[in-house]
Amino acid sequence: MRRIVTFLACFCCFSLAAGTCGAAANVESELSNKAESLLQSGQFAALDSIARALQQQDARFPGGDPQIYTFYMMLGAISDGSCGCSKGDVPFAVKQKAVAKWLGADPASPSAHMAMTLLWINYAWAARGGDFASLVSPRSFHEYHDRLQTANGYLANVDPANNLFLLYERTLLAEITPSPKDTIMAAFAATVRADPAWFPIYARKAEMLKEKWYGEPGELVRFAKSLREAPDEISQAAYAEIATAFVGGISNNDGFEAVSDDWPALKRAYAAKEKHYRLSEYDAYALLQYAALFHDQDTIERALQVMREYADQGYILDMNSLGGAYLHGTGVPPQRDLAISWYRKGANLGNAFSQFQLGSIFEGTSGGAQEALKWYELAAAQGNWTATNNMGFMFENGQGVTQDYGHAAKLYEKAATEGDSRAEYHLGTLYERGLGVAKEEQLALQWMLKAAQAHDHDAREWLLDRAKRGWKPNNAI
Repeated sequence: MRRIVTFLACFCCFSLAAGTCGAAANVESELSNKAESLLQSGQFAALDSIARALQQQDARFPGGDPQIYTFYMMLGAISDGSCGCSKGDVPFAVKQKAVAKWLGADPASPSAHMAMTLLWINYAWAARGGDFASLVSPRSFHEYHDRLQTANGYLANVDPANNLFLLYERTLLAEITPSPKDTIMAAFAATVRADPAWFPIYARKAEMLKEKWYGEPGELVRFAKSLREAPDEISQAAYAEIATAFVGGISNNDGFEAVSDDWPALKRAYAAKEKHYRLSEYDAYALLQYAALFHDQDTIERALQVMREYADQGYILDMNSLGGAYLHGTGVPPQRDLAISWYRKGANLGNAFSQFQLGSIFEGTSGGAQEALKWYELAAAQGNWTATNNMGFMFENGQGVTQDYGHAAKLYEKAATEGDSRAEYHLGTLYERGLGVAKEEQLALQWMLKAAQAHDHDAREWLLDRAKRGWKPNNAI
């Protein structure tokens, strides 16, 4: 069984790499690219100047997010690891060296200190990974906490006055404080006192109030309700910010209960956000999901209109979101040709997710195997390992191509080495059966264990089945 990735997977608010879903000729990516270029070329005074201007002007993106937030998030983004951190194109070692030079040139620069702080926070998450705590090794946890302590050290000499991003960073470092929840709540309170419309802090607090982190039962819902029922439109816009952040929870109810019990109120919240800040491309996507869920055709049309406007301006996230809407029938009748048309726009701009989606569509089409391989290869060349896995599946099963177990094994191994859990599972099955590789039960087990640790259902079922049958090669189970 292949992994199927829907367009929900491309809702990546915190992914800042040039090859990811939202990259396009828009102000957000332009700011990110400019900051990265200035950092790597050593133009540190220019970076400080941009930070001061963004803070003094309170520059905002559509949707209300402060531009200073994206500026720092990009400066701390790294390519290392598979985690819940900000992702970028540059590895930690390269970026750390550049920011160290910045600090050397101007040890008093608050921007350099905050960039280095976030850099080490993301590096800590690269050590920890995105697994549940029970699956993280003691060594990884130790590295994670050590790196957070290093990150915390860079904030020691930064004046917190009027520095809202510093308060945000403190919420990211809360885990190493004696009382993480108190730290987060204090930072939130200080931020909204200074600026009630500093929206990222609302989403951060809401995430931390989930019961899987620090929230008590019902606490997240009460927080969301307090914003929804507030008389001022800024609080209601903040409620919409949380709804946008939680839209991915529609499929698994992860936080969704906090924003799903009163559609008219949620609709008013998005109207307040649009009135004061316009809707961002992420807001429009989320609004479409909620409106489709509640069968509100007028709001569906409004969301689609905003998404088309962004797509026409070159926003790839909206090209992919529109492709997904027409592919899956979200708020509109499924229309495969329109889905292909929108994905092709993004694919022709070099977007790996768009290319992957085209590959998935054509793979399931009679006679579409060669077209699928073309798009999968382009996506895989940019590090889309699910595309690599899917090519392996095609060759393993002779799906529109000549069956070739050896080539399938090479493709699976390439993706599995990069951490793709489906490729780990598939490679394990080849080693178990001796197809395209020598039959090696121990290697089959090792790959299955890796896949199971990444929550692959089939791998876990495979391990349970073998354990029941007493299959214990080299006593590894």
